[in-house]
Amino acid sequence: MISPHLLLLFFVQVAALLLLALLLGRLAVRLIRRQGATAARVSASGLLIPMAFGIGAGLVLPAEFRGTGGPAVFALFLGVAMCVSAIPVIAKTLMDMNLLHRNVSQLTLTAGMIDDAFGWVLPSVVTAMATAEEEARLLTYGLRSSGAGDDVR
Repeated sequence: MISPHLLLLFFVQVAALLLLALLLGRLAVRLIRRQGATAARVSASGLLIPMAFGIGAGLVLPAEFRGTGGPAVFALFLGVAMCVSAIPVIAKTLMDMNLLHRNVSQLTLTAGMIDDAFGWVLPSVVTAMATAEEEARLLTYGLRSSGAGDDVR
């Protein structure tokens, strides 16, 4: 039997997808093409500035916040978490305020979609880094505890 929590999560995801489909139907493709370079600059600043602050915060936070990962992986994780946008929330807010047809709204949504594209890739990169670091640590511990490499000079 499916738990109510999973069922609710499923419907939330379907609603977000429907909202994005509605949003894509309303976006003016001609406007996006015309403002592509501007949208790329807005998106880059929307990614890089929060990521820099997140990485900076991750490097200065005490070690007890980091867990088992290293400081670099934790800082990258925090930086990525800071730069991910919430395009469904932005779209719903603009729709509710009847501002979806404005140029600045189209620019905001376009930049948000570019941010979200990177937002799906960057957590995978950080997760792979954390996993690789943990596997390397386990391998090193295993080699040390087995005595392997003691005779190697």
